[in-house]
Amino acid sequence: YDAEIPSSWGLIEWEADLPEGTIIQFMTRSGNSNEPSQTWSDWSPPYQNTKGEQILSPKARFLQFKTIFKSQSGRVSPEIRKVSLFYLQTNLAPQISDLQILPPNVVFIKLPVQEDQVFGKQNDNDQNTDNNSQTSALAMAKKSERKGFQTILWEAEDENNDALIFSVFIRNNQEDKWRLLQENITDKIFAFDTVTLPDGVYFIKIQAGDELSNPAGLTLTDEKISKPLVIDNSLPVIGQFQAVRNGSKLSVSFITEDSFSRIKEVKFLIRPDVWRVVFPEDGICDSKQEKFNFTLTLKPGSDDLITVKVTDAQGNVGVYRSTFLNHQ
Repeated sequence: YDAEIPSSWGLIEWEADLPEGTIIQFMTRSGNSNEPSQTWSDWSPPYQNTKGEQILSPKARFLQFKTIFKSQSGRVSPEIRKVSLFYLQTNLAPQISDLQILPPNVVFIKLPVQEDQVFGKQNDNDQNTDNNSQTSALAMAKKSERKGFQTILWEAEDENNDALIFSVFIRNNQEDKWRLLQENITDKIFAFDTVTLPDGVYFIKIQAGDELSNPAGLTLTDEKISKPLVIDNSLPVIGQFQAVRNGSKLSVSFITEDSFSRIKEVKFLIRPDVWRVVFPEDGICDSKQEKFNFTLTLKPGSDDLITVKVTDAQGNVGVYRSTFLNHQ
């Protein structure tokens, strides 16, 4: 018998028909190789109490038994109907194999429900979803955006097939203390509103425990720490702005800056035209401060108001509006 994991053995018991003058005995041996070899234990002394006897073979992954049928006359034989073996697997710690931090503001919406619900949101009452149903539901969920939300996904398993429960912690990179965000999570997803935390660089820690399937003193845990997570809810700012018109030409210059995140995209709008992307002087938006200096040709009938929209890597949007200054 393959217990899959090294195990401690309990009772062996059996049900049998024993005509007068017949005896049944059992013997066991154990080992950790798929086929019995010299590494296995010797055969145990015979067991013959049908109500059950403690298996004497050493702790191992595999157990083999043999049955001895004895008959005084040789004309009748005992008959076995059922054999039962009891064992307890060695408890192995759960393993968190993967930890993902989704882009900021990305959430999964549960479907179908009366109203939108965010997967993994704190104080979510539906915490009894098993792994298979959660995976299926998540695959069918609608990906959406919620400003300020951060979603975390992870994978975890347990070789004993124990039910797992999770806790989520967060730590600022300037601190040593881990702060508990949520405990007693049975899903492998968690979403939280980052506006409750100061802007900064953080780490997420997921802790998995098997206490739902094991008594106190025998429980085991595993934990995994994420890559750095930037929490930035501050808007990028625009300064040193100038927009000077000379006939049909408009010269625009400004500097945009963000406290924690790189500048991702800058657009401008002059009605009735559409939003136009503009690149910084160095050609690439790749830092927390970018300088812009460009000249454009105004279309006939253009408004005298320019709007600039700056988006940082965390999805925060800063907007600046200015009327043109006529060149003298």
